[in-house]
Amino acid sequence: MHAASIANIWRLGIKELWSLVRDPMMLVLIVYTFTVSIYVAATAMPESLHKAAIAIVDEDDSPLSARIVASFYPPHFTTPRLITLAEMDAGMDNGTYTFVLDIPPNFQREVLAGLAPAVQLNVDATRMSQAFTGSGYIQQIVAGEVNEFVQRHRSGAPLPVDLNVRMRFNPNLEQAWFGSLMEIINNVTMLSIILTGAALIREREHGTIEHLLVMPVTPGEIMLAKVWSMGLVVLLAALVALVFVVQGVLKVPVQGSVLLFMVLSALHLFATTSMGIFLATVARSMPQFGMLLVLTLLPLQMLSGGVTPRESMPEFVQQVMLAAPTTHFVAGAPGHLFPGGRPAAPPSPRRYYRKLDRYSAALALCADVFMGVLGGKLKFKEKLSARLGDVLSYLYIASSMLKQYEDNGRPEADRPFLAWGFHECMWLIQNALDGAIRNFPVRPVAWLLRVLVFPLGRREVPPSDRLGRRVAALLTAPNEALDRLTDWVYTTPTPNNTIGRMKALLPDVIAAEPVDRKFGKALKSGQFTSHDYLGQLAEAQQAGVISEAEAELLRRVREGVFEFISVDDFDTDELRAFKTRADAA
Repeated sequence: MHAASIANIWRLGIKELWSLVRDPMMLVLIVYTFTVSIYVAATAMPESLHKAAIAIVDEDDSPLSARIVASFYPPHFTTPRLITLAEMDAGMDNGTYTFVLDIPPNFQREVLAGLAPAVQLNVDATRMSQAFTGSGYIQQIVAGEVNEFVQRHRSGAPLPVDLNVRMRFNPNLEQAWFGSLMEIINNVTMLSIILTGAALIREREHGTIEHLLVMPVTPGEIMLAKVWSMGLVVLLAALVALVFVVQGVLKVPVQGSVLLFMVLSALHLFATTSMGIFLATVARSMPQFGMLLVLTLLPLQMLSGGVTPRESMPEFVQQVMLAAPTTHFVAGAPGHLFPGGRPAAPPSPRRYYRKLDRYSAALALCADVFMGVLGGKLKFKEKLSARLGDVLSYLYIASSMLKQYEDNGRPEADRPFLAWGFHECMWLIQNALDGAIRNFPVRPVAWLLRVLVFPLGRREVPPSDRLGRRVAALLTAPNEALDRLTDWVYTTPTPNNTIGRMKALLPDVIAAEPVDRKFGKALKSGQFTSHDYLGQLAEAQQAGVISEAEAELLRRVREGVFEFISVDDFDTDELRAFKTRADAA
């Protein structure tokens, strides 16, 4: 291909881009396809249960029913709302609740008596995506809480085989991770065929294709100009969608190479844009092109492996679809964006390991230099050796946190815990090394060590307040990360175990939040005349602001919180008596 031909292809491609800019409907289609369409496909109909609206009618108001209420929490369910029996039908009819659980009176008493009381679960079956899965979840949760209440402790039946399940690449089984990528792949295929085919048919309908054919350009140059121009538009749109929609809005972690994904997309676009030109050549008008497009896209998307695994298809279909470019694009694209060919795990803590290696080497260097220079005198420099011991201790703690994170399968929910603890350890390690070097008696050696250990200065900082708030949010709400954190911690609520009693009170604190807001709103409006808390609760109950069960819940939570925040208190007479004895002595 000589220079004149390349120049023709370039100029004709620029002409196609200007034609696209002047077509507002095509521009709207491109923007919608690579923004709203991807977001909707990834989030609109999740396959897993996510924030299902649930309400509970607690007619028993017992410790067992309170345990059941506290066992429903995000992300599978919203925080349950306590409603009355009269509010149940209206809430279901209005679509406010997907599930309403009715706990009957004397439920705990009948359970302890060995009877089989019935619990009514009302389900809005019009929400099919959540109704079936949610019903199974609720049955398991209620049965589990009842069994644990009867046994008086949380324990699982020992199994003959311990099945250790590790969800690689997508530990939380987020449907958006896979759905967003597949939507980009499908949209790249669809839009590349549409743009090239529509460009050719538009020129035919306007009569400009005949003008081009009588000019000193070949049909191949005309087709290649449409291929590179429309392919470039789709490629840039896919890149923007991947960076801003998938990674930015949907928060899907991409560990692989975006560059390799774009190279694979460019190869795929060469094939699909050529298909668009072929369909536009066969079709005589835009309606015919649209019908041919439907007949072509459906097999390409349904049988390429993006919707159903190729292994579940008949062998004949698998072999035939090897001739389709989408089959290879679907097989290769996830492998470039997510290592292993599937949606990736959360970003690996590779930089944490690098910091561990760096400070381990710094500790080894300082220890060798201190021993070499000071020799036996080092044991008399106890603060120097203690600082080196601090470094070793924090390195051990940081490595233990990383091992726990790896053993649990790198769960995304545990990232705030790991980040806070690791940054705290690195900051303390930096301070200990800095203190040891600053107080080393041989100053020229200390100056050299500072250059080697901190060549860019002290760069470690303590955990940020924002990260601390994320950790605090995890510590103050029931979640899987908190369960893993306290897995080997003694949390039985005994009188001498403050942590256990705090964890036992946590469900009541969460359940009391909406009640406390309702009570606080009435208190600010001046409805109560009492000045003490118990009197205000009694007035709120008499006024119908809160129910008797809600008043008891607030009273129980307040007593528990005061027990934890109370400090040692000394009576004035005791202090006066101590002073009198001291004066007498």
